[in-house]
Amino acid sequence: MVYLAIVISIIILALAIPLIETLRWWRLWHNNIPKQPHTQQWSRALVFLTGISDFSDPELSTEQKYFVEKLPSLLKTDLNIATPFPYNSDICKRYTQINMVRRLFGTPLPMWVCSLHNFWQTALAVLWKRRYGKSVARCLRTTLGEIESQHTIFFVCGSAGAAIALAAIPDLVEDSNANIVIISYGGIFCFHKGSLYVTRHLQFVGEKDIWVRMWRFTMRQSWWANRFQKKAIGDCRYQCYNTGPHYHFDERGYLSLCVEPLTEKTYQQLTFEKIRAQILSSEERY
Repeated sequence: MVYLAIVISIIILALAIPLIETLRWWRLWHNNIPKQPHTQQWSRALVFLTGISDFSDPELSTEQKYFVEKLPSLLKTDLNIATPFPYNSDICKRYTQINMVRRLFGTPLPMWVCSLHNFWQTALAVLWKRRYGKSVARCLRTTLGEIESQHTIFFVCGSAGAAIALAAIPDLVEDSNANIVIISYGGIFCFHKGSLYVTRHLQFVGEKDIWVRMWRFTMRQSWWANRFQKKAIGDCRYQCYNTGPHYHFDERGYLSLCVEPLTEKTYQQLTFEKIRAQILSSEERY
């Protein structure tokens, strides 16, 4: 019984510490959002929302950088927001000073810690979407500046990024009819009110991504999620595509630069080619 109690305590601590850090990180960037939005002219914006997170790191990973570099020419964007959310390196520096997780586990953070950051962000975006979504929308408004009806915003999302985007979109576009396109690879999210504001949602899922399958099974039991899902599918605003033999992350993940043996292409190439094909074949003009 003593050993069982110790194991349970360790599990609780392992879950609780990343949650506490996620909430501290949220509070830090929420309280330091500039009051005045940036002034800039744009018509098509790329907003990259990462999934797995080390809140202290102001840079994207090498794989993410290679991927994002290919997107502006494909999406024809004239504003590209492609650093880790909340797109402010000063926040990362300030968070580093209070980062309990990094002190415990060192650098780089273990994947399971980053994954739990990802999980708790998803939970906040799904279960507390009004409060968390408003915070994210406020941050994005400051970063993007004024959003007008003729604007198009492409959210390119990994994992939790899709849930975060959907939570923020209702407040982000409440004063405009801007076109919103979500491109999510391995996205973990639930359909809710935010889905109704999306012009088009393209989801790309790997054959071996068990995390997305588990999440879909869980969400399938929620009648409210099904209602919005049916609406999005019925309006032809949501489509899901297979990317190939991808796992959720690691060396066989969506953005991995490792070569897939059968196709002799990198896993990132397979992901990008699927996205490119759907963007180019679309009859809609964003």
